[in-house]
Amino acid sequence: MVKSAEKKPAKAERGPRTVRKSMLKKLMKYDYRAQFRILGPCYLAVACLTLIASVCIAILKSSNSDIAAWCMISTNTVYGLAITVSAFFSFFNFLYCYYKSFFSKEGYLTLSIPAAPEEHIWSKTITGFVVNFLTLLVISCSLLLHGLISDWISAEDFQRFFPWFGGWIAEDPLCNVTLVIEVLLLFVILLIFSMYVYTSCICIGQMFAKNRVLMAIVAYLIASAVFQVVGSFLAMGGFLASLSEFFQWIGTTGALAILILFFGGLDIGGFFIQRNILKNKVNLV
Repeated sequence: MVKSAEKKPAKAERGPRTVRKSMLKKLMKYDYRAQFRILGPCYLAVACLTLIASVCIAILKSSNSDIAAWCMISTNTVYGLAITVSAFFSFFNFLYCYYKSFFSKEGYLTLSIPAAPEEHIWSKTITGFVVNFLTLLVISCSLLLHGLISDWISAEDFQRFFPWFGGWIAEDPLCNVTLVIEVLLLFVILLIFSMYVYTSCICIGQMFAKNRVLMAIVAYLIASAVFQVVGSFLAMGGFLASLSEFFQWIGTTGALAILILFFGGLDIGGFFIQRNILKNKVNLV
């Protein structure tokens, strides 16, 4: 009897965590559904366009006529524009779903769900990262396939890349594996940062009584101006040379570690900006 009584508090302590994990999974399920309802056909269109453009290039490159050259240029131009539009559309769709979920009429339903602001933000962050990463992966595979078929990328060079990469890792496993991990971690942090810059500005715009979309744009312009001023300050005079010498002194891994800490700190700041506004400042009237 004593043992069973001792186990009950442990179960009660695990209860809220289990509930929060379950709620996060449900939120992510609906966020994925909202994202892929539009991005699924978009990915399919990219795949079809890649095959069409690659086949056209493969057929036309055997001809030396001016018409064939013009058709190849036109095909590559249309293909490049389509790929660019797909990348922007994926990111815009994420921002639209974010705004619609919280600050449109749908926000009444979203914010009435028994979920903490942190759960909403984590759901949007994880699904947004996965969707944008998947978009980059689809576009990269599309460009690689198109490049191999159109001979922009040599198949021999592509085949030699993996043995070269393995040999490079084997030269100094500890240092090079650390470098790869840091690059991947920085990529993750920068992708989250690229989302948080916009989502934080969207949240800041909602703090105003009128013209909230306009104020969100103004907040983004101010943030961009601040980053430009900071960048210009760092590039002034001999400071850039001193900074370059410092990075050379600490090495590539040290420089990447500083960048990870810097942008990671900005990500944490963006997270708390969204959390505070969603928790205390939301006004859907």
